[in-house]
Amino acid sequence: MSTVAAALLHRIQNGLSKHAVELVYISHSLWPVPKVPPSRNQLRILVLDASFNPPTLAHLALANSLPPLHETNSNTFDNHDYDAKLLLLSVRNADKILKPGDASYLQRLEMLEIFAQNITSKDGLEPNVAIAMIDEPTFVGKSKILQTFIKDRFATLSQRPNYHTQLYFVLGFDTFERLVQPRYYGSEQQMMTSLRHFFSPEGDNSSVVCGRRASSSYPAESVNLAIANEFISTGRINFVDIGEDLSRYSSSEVRNTIRERGLEAAEWKKFVPSGIVSLISAVAWVRRGVAERHPRKYVLDDKELERVSTLARIELEDARIELERAHEAAKSMGKGAEGDEADDQGNDDEENWVDEDDDAMDVDSAPAPKPKDDDLSQYQLDDYDDDIKTTDAGPFSNIKGLTYYKDNEEDPYITLKEDDNDEREELEILPTDNLVVIAKTEDEISQLEIYVYDESEENLYAHHDLMLPNFPLCLEWLDFPPASSSTSASPSANAGLGNYIAVGTLDPEIEIWSLDTVEAMYPNSILGRPDVTKAHVPVPLGTGKKKKKKTKHRTTEKGYHVDAVLGLSWNKVQRNLLASASADRTVKLWDLSRDPTNGMDDETGGGAIRSFDVHKDKVQAVQWNEKEPSVLLTGSYDRTVRTFDSRSPTTGVGAILGSDVEALRWDPWEDHGFYVSLENGIVLNFDVRTLPSNLDNPSPARFTLSAHDGAVSALDINPHIKGCVVTGGTDKLVKVWNVTHEADGGKRNVSLVTSRDLGVGKVFSAVFSPDDPLTIAAAGSKAKLQVWNVGANMGARKAFGNKLREAGKVLLEKEGSSGVVGVVSDDEDSDAEDGEED
Repeated sequence: MSTVAAALLHRIQNGLSKHAVELVYISHSLWPVPKVPPSRNQLRILVLDASFNPPTLAHLALANSLPPLHETNSNTFDNHDYDAKLLLLSVRNADKILKPGDASYLQRLEMLEIFAQNITSKDGLEPNVAIAMIDEPTFVGKSKILQTFIKDRFATLSQRPNYHTQLYFVLGFDTFERLVQPRYYGSEQQMMTSLRHFFSPEGDNSSVVCGRRASSSYPAESVNLAIANEFISTGRINFVDIGEDLSRYSSSEVRNTIRERGLEAAEWKKFVPSGIVSLISAVAWVRRGVAERHPRKYVLDDKELERVSTLARIELEDARIELERAHEAAKSMGKGAEGDEADDQGNDDEENWVDEDDDAMDVDSAPAPKPKDDDLSQYQLDDYDDDIKTTDAGPFSNIKGLTYYKDNEEDPYITLKEDDNDEREELEILPTDNLVVIAKTEDEISQLEIYVYDESEENLYAHHDLMLPNFPLCLEWLDFPPASSSTSASPSANAGLGNYIAVGTLDPEIEIWSLDTVEAMYPNSILGRPDVTKAHVPVPLGTGKKKKKKTKHRTTEKGYHVDAVLGLSWNKVQRNLLASASADRTVKLWDLSRDPTNGMDDETGGGAIRSFDVHKDKVQAVQWNEKEPSVLLTGSYDRTVRTFDSRSPTTGVGAILGSDVEALRWDPWEDHGFYVSLENGIVLNFDVRTLPSNLDNPSPARFTLSAHDGAVSALDINPHIKGCVVTGGTDKLVKVWNVTHEADGGKRNVSLVTSRDLGVGKVFSAVFSPDDPLTIAAAGSKAKLQVWNVGANMGARKAFGNKLREAGKVLLEKEGSSGVVGVVSDDEDSDAEDGEED
């Protein structure tokens, strides 16, 4: 979902949405109408304002609460659940803006998807849940926008339902207090006029349900009781008891616990619903024999500082400070945000930054205690890495150097100690090992995690990690050493080859990291203009006032991207070429042999050698054709797919699709065929030779596959076995398909070989191994990486038996193997059999 969500976020932040609302997720296609429609002509919809970071069990209690009975005014509740539920994330807050270190909107959307999986239905039916973004800060404004949006949605549904809609805004006590504050309306008179229309059956017909600890905590005196009582007495404001224990589970309490005890602590995990902790957005394989046997350690010296300064277009002293911050962040990885990166520091400049209201939905609770200032000062950790200063000087000042040492461990002149030998052995990568790289976000920290997979021993373990500046969206492995490589690098064993990973994030820049360097703090190369785009500097989205000037698309630049990078593709034939797809609606071509800082004397210069404007909206995916190395395939949020020669982009062909593009792949077994997976669960196969240059003309697919119940967010074509396809979806399933051709080479037949829930949650990535014919790496919303040997399945061996023999591949059967290999975490027992075969 990550690329689609990024595209929707871009749309709503730039005023391009029809109703200032974008649906990000729906549990079924008819939402808000339940699968079993109610007999009455009214739909009761719970709206949970969802800006919290992270969601807690208190928020879940509110989402699972029952609707009040309006015919009474005694806070009694129905025995039946709401007809539909909406988790609503506002990208504009009436008071506040995001500050550095806060979870991004995309991260919050991912957490909301996981949160939605924990919502239950009291009627025993499947929960009818949706997630949406809205560009409106006030509840009164949200009510008007949502009523119009839902009416228009009814008109698009096949059944054309005609329901009256009643919205129930479920909120925490602090937010309830703000609902009746005149300063949000201009005056008390305007507030009363707005609220009466908001609550009136003749107006918006909306209601409010407020969470509190217990029935004894009836509205606090800080609330304007006279205002509230007018609507409490009519049953339009109700209070739901969620219990004193749950009310203490606030977002700030979770962040404080992580800050004090670390991410590995068990205390904070009991505050949040299952699955909120983290997620994996992309996976990439590294073939055997490519990685250096003994990875190098990152060296931070004057030359490296100078390189970083040039690459990032910043002054040398700024580079030094940035690297120091990266070093500190790397040290605190897995221990929560600390120091300047923490969310709730007492010394923030409130005139410039206002904390995001992560607890807008927190229920009535006492203020959290303020953290002690500099609580670790007694340990002098700030000086921990500094050299010990001595008063001696001169060539013989260190008299200790003339001392006799009883063993090598005490001798400072023997630098290769036994510990170093142990570490060298632990970091060793054998020629028979694969690497698997994942892009992982854990709470507010994004990083690359590099795993070693030993197929013969069915062993998968973490090797090292690299910290990223923003939420990662895509990965691409390459072996071409980019210009501006780190000064700490040494010549590779294979001249002209390397082991690198390119990363696209929510920032407009592309980072390229060496996988043969551990503890690196800065990438080997950056493609883009961080000095111009300033993606790391937060920009307020609005004043919080109801009127807001709608912004246009960001002005595109030929030399660099100006928005998130959604897709990457390395050219395996012309190895110095990398293609990128972006939310700025362009596809760019980069020459990795060129110094990325050349040609950037002004703000229009950049490292890209070509820029293609073949789409009208965000470009979500791009891939080179291996058999025709100058030809690109692209898919966009404008619901089109295009293929063109990069030397002559205006002569390309394409097709109009019925839904948003999730992923696409060329068929490696033919130079003219490709696959596209869509958000509506469909996979299409096209023949380029039959596609028109004018998209107004018909563009039929060779075949259509209804693959998943929900978005097909993962797609890959097997490079070892012709006609073997893997798909992964938001229905949590990974499926393997067999595509066969009739004797005359005409019609294609598609059959499902096997399907499995690997326990990774919603599947965001599923990729075939570059070495083993039926091995797949998959990951998703549960931040769990699983390697699946499909060959352990009898049906798969039978289905692909002939094709395996034709390809000269042999599958070795392993007795007692489930076929699934995962990483054993500290918090759970090893269980490779999370899913069962269908």
